[in-house]
Amino acid sequence: MIKIQNSMLKKMLTYFVGTLSTRMLSVLLVPIYAYFVHSSDLGDYDYVTAVANIVMPIVYIVIWEAVLKFFIKEKDGKDINSYITNVVVFYLMMSTLFIGVLGAFRIFVNTSNLWWMCAYSITLGAAYIWQFAARALGENQRYVLSGVVSSAGLIVIDFGFVLFRQLDFVGLMIASIAANAIVVILLEEKIRLASRVRLSSLRIDLLKSMLCFSMPLVINNISLWMYSGGSKVIIQNYLGSVENGLYSFASKFSILINIFSTVISMAVIEEAYSYRTVDEYRIKMKKIITIISKAYFSLVLLALPAIYILYSIAFKKTEYYPSSDYIFLLLLSALFTALSNNFGSAFQVTNNTKYISITTIVGAVVALGISLALVSRIGVFGVLIGTASGSAIMMVLRALFAKRSTGLSVDWRENLCLGGLLIFEYFVLMSYKNLAGQFAVLLCAGLVLIFVYKKEIYIIIKKIKTKGR
Repeated sequence: MIKIQNSMLKKMLTYFVGTLSTRMLSVLLVPIYAYFVHSSDLGDYDYVTAVANIVMPIVYIVIWEAVLKFFIKEKDGKDINSYITNVVVFYLMMSTLFIGVLGAFRIFVNTSNLWWMCAYSITLGAAYIWQFAARALGENQRYVLSGVVSSAGLIVIDFGFVLFRQLDFVGLMIASIAANAIVVILLEEKIRLASRVRLSSLRIDLLKSMLCFSMPLVINNISLWMYSGGSKVIIQNYLGSVENGLYSFASKFSILINIFSTVISMAVIEEAYSYRTVDEYRIKMKKIITIISKAYFSLVLLALPAIYILYSIAFKKTEYYPSSDYIFLLLLSALFTALSNNFGSAFQVTNNTKYISITTIVGAVVALGISLALVSRIGVFGVLIGTASGSAIMMVLRALFAKRSTGLSVDWRENLCLGGLLIFEYFVLMSYKNLAGQFAVLLCAGLVLIFVYKKEIYIIIKKIKTKGR
């Protein structure tokens, strides 16, 4: 068995518990959306939040990425309060400037959605900064708690609108903004960023060094959001809010990949920063990513028939049922993006963050180009194909650049075999939409994975027998 350092395992376990709890709570939103939210309202809500997620990294120059790097390095140093002051003051200044710019823009564009986007962007930016600071300062348990409580708050507020009002676009926006605020309040109570601000500690040189690190990542973050956010913008404008609502509903199921990829990416980045040499990074990360990539493909192989079964049981009589065929390409795109993030750690370790931006831009251009070319011909499927293609290109480019800069390489043979099986599985599920067939596919997928992981299963059984003696 491949051994991974205890520090990374602890981080992964902590983040997994928190992310799993948060995502599982988010799953409770799916039936609420299915039965109480019209697809057009869900489409408008996802459109506004998608735009906000594209605008927000520009406004705050992805300063949270620098927070993670510099706070970890200076956690116990004398300059930590200066870094905190710089970040909080920068956030307040950029928020004020953002409101002013939108106020001027409001003269020419009269839409209330602009202010909803503004409020969501500002609270989301704060949530990102406080979350990354909590991780950097070692407050992982509070970081996890804030996410869980925030998700629970989102569900409670949404359900409150269902009971006492209609859960429409306005209700969805209020709930999301409140959830972001909950994150900041819970984290501030523990890490005390605002109370540690001293204008006398403000140092432009430190802020400049942070922005020099994070600025190349702005394009990367925007481009990443263009995969999901850009697709929603295209669908909204070409096909309408109803189709965007169906796409948005189906995309909720990609959380099955995001649960693991979010946890693993956070742990991988933090672990990578702890390595002292490139050789150490190459040797240890090769083992880690080999395990991770195989696990991702295996997860999707099981998840796809399971989600089809869920659709057939729970959502067959709702307006969202036709979106079941979107799931495969959404999961595939999430898988490629997750692997891209892991390969991207090579560039952050070597301070070559420009390669993250370059690969992301190329992938985003491919995704948007294919989406725009196909959306008028095959509708949502054109956007799905474009998004998956862009994510795949980004992953391949990052793998190649990572190999060139650090020597990092991964054996893809098993993954390609699993990928071929996954494509075959999808076409079977599209052709036979009945529960018996779907359960049969799930059973076959389980048997395949037992064969794939036979060595690991044998070792586990052997250890259990040894302990039982």
